[in-house]
Amino acid sequence: MASSPARRALLALSASVIALTGAGAAFAQEVAPEVAEVDTVVVTANRREEAVNDVPMSIQAFRGETLEELRVTDVKDLSAVVPSFTVSRSYQGVPTYTLRGIGFNTINMSATSTVGTYVDEVAYPYPIMNAGPVFDLERVEVLKGPQGTLFGRNTTAGLINFVTAKPSDELAAGVNVEVGNYETFNVDGYISGPWGDKLSARVAFRVESSGEGWQESVSRPGDKLGEVERYAVRGSLAFRPNDSVEVDFSYNHWTSKSDSLAAQAIGFTPATAASPFNAPGIVAFVGANPFRDARDADWAPDARRTTDVGTGLGIDKPLEEDSSFDAYKLRAAFDLPWNLQLISLTSYNDMKRKAAYDWSGAPYEILIQDADGRIQSFAQEVRLEGSNDLVNWLVGGYYASDTIFDSNRTILQDNANVGTIRFFTASLLSSPFNTGGYTALEASQAFRTFVDVGDIDTTTASVFANADWTLSDSFKITTGVRWTRDTQDYEGCSRDFNGNMLPNVNVTNRALFFPVYGLLAPISQASATPSTPTRRRSGW
Repeated sequence: MASSPARRALLALSASVIALTGAGAAFAQEVAPEVAEVDTVVVTANRREEAVNDVPMSIQAFRGETLEELRVTDVKDLSAVVPSFTVSRSYQGVPTYTLRGIGFNTINMSATSTVGTYVDEVAYPYPIMNAGPVFDLERVEVLKGPQGTLFGRNTTAGLINFVTAKPSDELAAGVNVEVGNYETFNVDGYISGPWGDKLSARVAFRVESSGEGWQESVSRPGDKLGEVERYAVRGSLAFRPNDSVEVDFSYNHWTSKSDSLAAQAIGFTPATAASPFNAPGIVAFVGANPFRDARDADWAPDARRTTDVGTGLGIDKPLEEDSSFDAYKLRAAFDLPWNLQLISLTSYNDMKRKAAYDWSGAPYEILIQDADGRIQSFAQEVRLEGSNDLVNWLVGGYYASDTIFDSNRTILQDNANVGTIRFFTASLLSSPFNTGGYTALEASQAFRTFVDVGDIDTTTASVFANADWTLSDSFKITTGVRWTRDTQDYEGCSRDFNGNMLPNVNVTNRALFFPVYGLLAPISQASATPSTPTRRRSGW
């Protein structure tokens, strides 16, 4: 993913913009930006169009043109324009959102965020879904504080609502090209217009490419990470069969084949630094390389990471990701008598993730992971809205079903914990616990790799209602209520891979467990099964 140094150094050059309006196309080398007569941002924070100054909550809103000028092309870029919003990365590459100091730090792609993200009213509950480019937006709204009586999914810290540009009634198109250092070349554009009297369409895209890495190995000058390769496209249709029915469909896709980024080793805890089982030279290396610049990092050499060590197979993949995301949305709105409106919102999101990461921060095999995961999320929302001179109200119901597979394989040949376990395994080979007849060579190669696997099924159901009561021109009361029920079925474990864990499990672990359980039962590869499923529920 693009770095902050790369972004600051980027020398953006705008290409000519082609503007097509009406039935006749006109070309212009320069297009003056349209200036609104009144500088008022219209938002839908309350699920209806209002001027931002009329919304009775803490909100910040930015037009799409402003976001382009500020070079907001990624969710993390919002932290530069929203002071109370921050984005950090866990060591498995999953973004962590914090709003007003409220956040939930997790490494798992299966964890939801305290800061909800929505795209055209559709919830993207897992932050990893936002790893693609941000482009072709009408506006972004940042709502601070709990948001539970207006949206289907409850959020405790706040909500970010991305509103994409919609199909237009007149033919229009545009393209923008950016070039910069690190061999950066970005292109985005759109085309929009009518398909007859009742149907209009819009297609937009963005391509990001950087052929030179910005993060350089301290121990191997010239070895770099940070190349970027991301593609995104969005297609949308707007169908208006009559004055009482509106149907909108959209498809959103992104693919990322960018390099993963390495960690920076800051230091050791006193106990770890004093361990006799550290890899030779690692403590001195970290002490001599404080990594003062974000571009300085380090990771294990490719030859070391990809080589098999006995049953401890290496990770023979480049340090990059191959992830993709597909999102489908169908929204239908029906105008009813008595100033009522019925809205149905159906969505399906499919996130696939594959990536290899080195979080060692040093040219040693401390923590290298091969991640593999998938999230399939279906959601249905139905709500009824109404208004009169006294009150604007809505009542809604929401149901979502998510199926998640989250797995990663870790190799940690030079980890001090691995050295400790190997030492005790080797010292117990001649004891009665070694009924498997493991050799000293097998003990010295054990515990290089293992696998974490999780299969999760989550369902969310909610009923919510909200009403804004206008008592006078200067006094308004907002009331709301919500009921939510979340159910999660989990099946998973940390387990052996290719028999590499068996020597330490069947020797050292048995020696540790025997005084407690009095058992000497050996564990084989066939008997290494996942844990018993657990069920978690919450609601109020």
